[in-house]
Amino acid sequence: MQVFISPYQDAISNAALEECLFRLRPVQRFLFFYRNEDAVLWGRNQNPYLECALEQCQTEGITLLRRISGGGTVFHDCGNLNYALIMERKHWEAGAFLQLVVQALTDCGLHDIHACPRHSVWQARSKVSGSAFAQSGPALLWHGCILLHSDLSRLWRFLTPQFEPGPGFDSPLRSQRSPVANLAVPTQRLQDAIAERLCVRLQCRPQWISHQTLALDEQQLHSYKEKFASEQWTYALAKKPLSVS
Repeated sequence: MQVFISPYQDAISNAALEECLFRLRPVQRFLFFYRNEDAVLWGRNQNPYLECALEQCQTEGITLLRRISGGGTVFHDCGNLNYALIMERKHWEAGAFLQLVVQALTDCGLHDIHACPRHSVWQARSKVSGSAFAQSGPALLWHGCILLHSDLSRLWRFLTPQFEPGPGFDSPLRSQRSPVANLAVPTQRLQDAIAERLCVRLQCRPQWISHQTLALDEQQLHSYKEKFASEQWTYALAKKPLSVS
């Protein structure tokens, strides 16, 4: 499995890179790690007005992005470590792969780490990681974020919706608010541990490569960047409620 560090630190470029690798045929296995500067990312089927302080994010220049995966809404800053795994769909087992993240964190010397429903990982009573996935034909994309030294006050500020759902607006797809915490673990050690656990599961070896060796279709990558930056994609399901929280 090819493993690398993304050269990008913006959510749009990293989302485009994920999709570019996800759409390759035949399916190839990739694991890459990345950090994003301040951004709010919501699930493909969510209404951002019910997920975050959308207008405040717009005013403060926070990158806003609608993912191709399901799952809930998250805040990214450079204190997050994000991972993306692209693999064959037939080998995917959600619970088993989430447990690999638990094992990797435990390998790094952390205690009281456990998986919870809704694709999340907790330390004691605080959520420390969330994940989501997308499927297309034979391919699967699984990605997640791990809180290491994120600014939690900003996280809560931007993930507190300014609007209440009101009649006809509530949805089972709304994010579930949970207490969160940062983890004290060196980034490189965690990256190595995740790569090792995933490769043991997939019965392969991690092949660390430079992103420069990726044979990407630059035109296609640019097209995906345009997609994720477009209002048409970003606000496709944005419907503004009338009531203010």
